[in-house]
Amino acid sequence: MAQVDNIAFIGGGIMAEALIAGVIGDGLIDPKKVSVGEPAGSRRNYLDSTYGIACESENLRAIYGAGIIVLSVKPQHLGGVLAELRGHINKDQLVLSIVAGASISRIQRDLDHPLIVRVMPNTPSQVRQGMIVWTTAEDVSD
Repeated sequence: MAQVDNIAFIGGGIMAEALIAGVIGDGLIDPKKVSVGEPAGSRRNYLDSTYGIACESENLRAIYGAGIIVLSVKPQHLGGVLAELRGHINKDQLVLSIVAGASISRIQRDLDHPLIVRVMPNTPSQVRQGMIVWTTAEDVSD
């Protein structure tokens, strides 16, 4: 199976952890290529010690050099995160959102960025037994 580029997660909650555990556990990515922007110090320490990933308190540090940026924050925090990231995502970075209720068009508009993938994992994904439904913006290539 092919390795993927560096991945940055913005938000290190339960669903982000499920995805991190899956991509690392299935050998899709080296833990050294995963970063997380997470405000809670205890959560950063846990993710670092459990998975050996880079955990940052600042989202902009977490996304530096990432090929894929996963938006994995609670819906009520999305507006602030999008405002913070706007203008800091390069044209080749893919933004993948697992944020409930956040449309592709809203994320594109608020980030001023065209490459958005909308993903809705289900609860069994937390134990790597679920399924994921996804769709992309028109500008995302195969």
